[in-house]
Amino acid sequence: MSLKPGEIEIGARGLFIAGAVFSAWVATLIALLQVDLSWGALLWVPLAVALRSFLNVGLFITAHDAMHGTLYPKSSFLNHAVGRLSVFLYAGFSYDMLWAAHIRHHDAPGTADDPDFADTPGDGLWKWFSAFMIRYTTVKQTVVMTGYMWVVSLVSVSLWNTLVFWALPALLSALQLFYFGTYQPHRSDAAPFEDKHRARTVERPVWLSFLTCYHFGYHLEHHRYPWVPWWALPKLRRVLRTPS
Repeated sequence: MSLKPGEIEIGARGLFIAGAVFSAWVATLIALLQVDLSWGALLWVPLAVALRSFLNVGLFITAHDAMHGTLYPKSSFLNHAVGRLSVFLYAGFSYDMLWAAHIRHHDAPGTADDPDFADTPGDGLWKWFSAFMIRYTTVKQTVVMTGYMWVVSLVSVSLWNTLVFWALPALLSALQLFYFGTYQPHRSDAAPFEDKHRARTVERPVWLSFLTCYHFGYHLEHHRYPWVPWWALPKLRRVLRTPS
């Protein structure tokens, strides 16, 4: 069974979800910057860091949908404005730079023309991740992030709070996005690819698919149907697997 644009209604759902992610991201950051990091706090800090990492991933996935025009298709201006805000809050990135690179990724996935690809046999996860991070880290972004950290530190009760609840989740979310959204779906030494998209779907329960990377384990479906937003990927997979 195939699917055509418009057969999955998007409406304003993406905007509502983005608003929830933004609200949770801001609220948890402000609250956690103010807490006392005593020894007793160590019991719940890992959960708080995991939540902050998950919300950071949500910011990036929101921007990703915006790049595909699926966040809010009724208004290109609002769609891309939310995308710009998302990647700025995430790590001070240039939305236009990431957008252009992501289009190239979809045009030539898993090839030398793919800016996300660095999968030389034998190199492994960390060499690819390092190349990935170096490629997308710019001088401008580093300057922006330095100023960003200074502003966050003004709200924080201590440098430790800033590092634990702002810097650490940002780094962990980058690894989370890379591992579940790039490395697993596109690595060439795993299961064979089905087609020119050079992507594969990683089978997980829907709840775990959401927690790992907002359903981007359904990566072959995403490359075949890039106009489907992240929250509709499980439905897309069910539809495609239903006998016609």
